[in-house]
Amino acid sequence: MFGIGRKIIRHFAIVALGTVVLGAVVGLSFAASIIDPKPLIYQVSHETNNNQLESAAAVDGVNLTFGALGGALDGVANGMGLVSVSTVMPYFSSFGIQGDLAYGLYDGNQATKSAATALHIFWRNPGVGMLGFYGDWGYLNPVHSGRLGLETAYYSGQWTVEGLFAMEFGQNVYTQFVDEVDLSYYVDDNTKVSIGHRFIARGNVFNVGFEKQFGGYAGSPWSVFGEAEAGEDDYYQFFAGIKATLGTGAATSMIGRDRGQNVRIRIPRNLASVTQCANVDNPFPASYWLTNIHLIGPGSLTETLCASKKSLNRVSSTGIFKP
Repeated sequence: MFGIGRKIIRHFAIVALGTVVLGAVVGLSFAASIIDPKPLIYQVSHETNNNQLESAAAVDGVNLTFGALGGALDGVANGMGLVSVSTVMPYFSSFGIQGDLAYGLYDGNQATKSAATALHIFWRNPGVGMLGFYGDWGYLNPVHSGRLGLETAYYSGQWTVEGLFAMEFGQNVYTQFVDEVDLSYYVDDNTKVSIGHRFIARGNVFNVGFEKQFGGYAGSPWSVFGEAEAGEDDYYQFFAGIKATLGTGAATSMIGRDRGQNVRIRIPRNLASVTQCANVDNPFPASYWLTNIHLIGPGSLTETLCASKKSLNRVSSTGIFKP
């Protein structure tokens, strides 16, 4: 019992420290931009290597990203189509909004559907960083979960540090803190590599990733990308895909688009916590706050739980399964 308490306190401390550090960096940058008396829409953030000037608006133009990905989600084949739309907030050029949606086929015990959606609302200065609110929902028939939290990023030359510090919730998972932290380096303006850490329902996870814009020339909308991760409780995932980014934004390089048009798409990583489940011997009531705000109907019971093997073995005698 005390060991579990120490573990919770340790992860809470990591989340709190990360939130404070990244929030402080971006917050100070935000304060610096306020000192500039010019309206934000007229403030210039930086120039790309091809000398194309970029606006300091949170999102330059209206941008559409679409693509497809495939791989293994905790050892089970998963393929998804993906679409994302981003734009600046009307009348508030320093704030942006982005919506992500993915749908596909997850081949668990039997062919079933996988789906995910996410919403980002954020302040951003393309020359400094971003700070905003994030929410998502992931579904592997019939289990699902959601995350709500703080999303941050800091830009420095060819380096980007990004973080998500959130609360995971739902009828099929325990309510707990989760995180995603990534350190990315742009080898050139159209090639990115990254390493990262995730904390999910299964435990700690280490992640590596890459993205490469096609053709090696400015203006190409197409890129290839991939990620691989592995961690505690025998969890692993890898996927690769292709995507295109189109829209009215002026940026032609991948680094310009990442910092001035789009924010990080966190699908299908948000499905990681619902890939291992079991039927609960004695179903327990869903979280009170979920029923109180009508996310789950009154009187709902958690009959299927997704978690680590250790957690599932405490509440189930029927065996662990993939959705």
